[in-house]
Amino acid sequence: MNAWKTLKTHAKSGTSLVEMVAALLIFSILMTMIVAVIHPASKIFVQMQRLQYAQVILDNTMQELRGTALEASGNGYVKIYGACSPDTDLTREEGAETGAALEFVNSEGYAVLLSADGCPETDIFLGSAAVGTVSKDQIPAGRLLARYYVRNAGGTYGYQDKDGKKTARAVHAVFTDGYYMGAYLELEFSYPGTPDSTRTEADGSITEFYRCLYADLRLYSDPERTRLEARESAVLDFRVPIKRQDGFTAQETGI
Repeated sequence: MNAWKTLKTHAKSGTSLVEMVAALLIFSILMTMIVAVIHPASKIFVQMQRLQYAQVILDNTMQELRGTALEASGNGYVKIYGACSPDTDLTREEGAETGAALEFVNSEGYAVLLSADGCPETDIFLGSAAVGTVSKDQIPAGRLLARYYVRNAGGTYGYQDKDGKKTARAVHAVFTDGYYMGAYLELEFSYPGTPDSTRTEADGSITEFYRCLYADLRLYSDPERTRLEARESAVLDFRVPIKRQDGFTAQETGI
């Protein structure tokens, strides 16, 4: 009789179906509450990480631009282009107060063009011989790009040949594509409000000289550059005051 009571007691001590369903319900409620807390937190963490990466990209790009500005020669000029897309004909572009590309003459006498708006299909020349071609899609918009041109005796440089084909001495993507981690760069250069000094020329015109320029750097998460992720401003100092150039500098050449 005692054995039967013991077995009966053990049988009653098991988990019933109702208790199991109730436990699962409570567990699911708790999990829902945990996920509701963790999911927004994880999204915030991912966003903060992307912002941190974006800031690193902008800081490094800013340092690169500052170092490049120090290469500007006091015997040359600086010029800002309002637009510098692959479809922009620079032989018809005068200088602007603010714009997407910066041009200057470095210490080696090359005209250097900095932009982040892409590159047209360009033939690369060594002397008078073509040594390669950069395709239009090879360096897309959103990447810091430097192009180098040889200046002629008149102070201009050959941006295209007599048939309109774009030419350069070198085209250099400053950073690899992976450096941007899926983001896209946009640049805007501008002059300070007043020049550091001026000079009156023989024809009565005024030449302005600047010791620095401003650069506005923006990083976007989409190739159309509409979703802003981070933004940074920089002052680009020159070693000596540089002459501002607003006239035409890119010309056709007979290469």
